[in-house]
Amino acid sequence: MSDVALLPREPFFYLRHGQTDWNVEGRCQGQTDIPMNAAGEVEVAASVARLPMGEIARIIASPLTRTQQSARHASDRLGLPVELDDDLKEAFWGDAEGKADTSWRPAWCAGKTLFGAEPFSDFAHRMVRGVTRALAQEGTPLIVGHGGAYWAIEQALGRDGFSHLPNGTLLKHTPHEKDPALWRVTFI
Repeated sequence: MSDVALLPREPFFYLRHGQTDWNVEGRCQGQTDIPMNAAGEVEVAASVARLPMGEIARIIASPLTRTQQSARHASDRLGLPVELDDDLKEAFWGDAEGKADTSWRPAWCAGKTLFGAEPFSDFAHRMVRGVTRALAQEGTPLIVGHGGAYWAIEQALGRDGFSHLPNGTLLKHTPHEKDPALWRVTFI
């Protein structure tokens, strides 16, 4: 497990942005600002249709276009404005952005610094800072973010894995009632 701080034990929803052309091509996006494609719009529309009305107090998103587009779908459904937080941006992957080779990811996640990429530990601390800020406000937030960003969130939930979170996936995170080390993660 990494040295990433654990998240405050407050419930939250997480929506990964919809598909982009680079997702289809298997290219690393990182902070390269690629918009969703038509399939991504459909994915996210289907996911946000399942959002529970009245349970979410705020929508906070990464400022990259693909997450803003995804957040707008949630905003339209819930009637809430979208707040942007720079700390929720995807990792900066340096020279790997735009390339289809992802063989470097396990080493990067394990702490190896590669080709000008933001170190995983710096990225994870940034992500935890953004999510913690969202959880410090009143009410349950919907955080709209990225696949790599969720790897950092998993570490801050006390999990060792690096799950592949498909585009348009919507999750609810609830602290376990009896075990303070556990979280209940539910696909919505």
